[in-house]
Amino acid sequence: EYTYTHTKNNGSRRQYNPGVSFDPMTFTGNEISEPADWYATPYQMYWETHSKRTTHALLLGFRFNMLKEKLHIMAGTRWNHIKSKYITDYFYTGGSIDNDPDSVTDRKTVRFNPYFAVTYDLTPNQSLYASYTSIFKPNSNQRKDKSYLDPVTGANYEIGCKGEWFDRKLNTSLALFDIEQKNRAVQVWDTADQKWYWEPVGKVRSRGIEAEISGNLSEDWKLFAGYTFNRSKYLEAESKGTVPAGTNFSLHTP
Repeated sequence: EYTYTHTKNNGSRRQYNPGVSFDPMTFTGNEISEPADWYATPYQMYWETHSKRTTHALLLGFRFNMLKEKLHIMAGTRWNHIKSKYITDYFYTGGSIDNDPDSVTDRKTVRFNPYFAVTYDLTPNQSLYASYTSIFKPNSNQRKDKSYLDPVTGANYEIGCKGEWFDRKLNTSLALFDIEQKNRAVQVWDTADQKWYWEPVGKVRSRGIEAEISGNLSEDWKLFAGYTFNRSKYLEAESKGTVPAGTNFSLHTP
């Protein structure tokens, strides 16, 4: 299987600081009028961003049936070729016009992502499985020096069981999962330059259990229910102590 993806993003932004404070709870937007001349105001900024990314991916997989068709082994890999370009141009800032881009970044990444899975049929309707999948995602966030963070990498491990009941009218699944990722990005405020930049936060691990049940109550009614319990923590802190190891990564996750 071959896939091709090409994306382009162009954005512009104007920012104006009138030099006075407002109460956000009562602010309506009528307290200050839009400047008649953006280039004449004392505290203005205008910048543009342009990005494009081209991805070529080739997926190759195999499946083997063994032990009287009860044991199934699946393996494969995905080849990724990613080329991207990102331009940031602070066109007008500090009372002067600048037509030169402030940063231009070209990147090319080539990566193989393997996966492996095995299933065993306990009965014609119930089976056990285990799987491994590598994780790879290019990172578009930039460090303080405008260099890009390394790609997000990691692995996803899962074991579980699936079953069909009552002539396939009821389906159930139960899974244990372990996901590890590193080079995730977090925003950091630079007090000296008054700008945001990004840093990697180290390794994050998510572990949990997922249960699902679905079935046909009748020809017209289908019912689905599921629950996931997930615990995620920072295992390492590569962001100069910004996020201590052991901190809960996802506070909103049940």
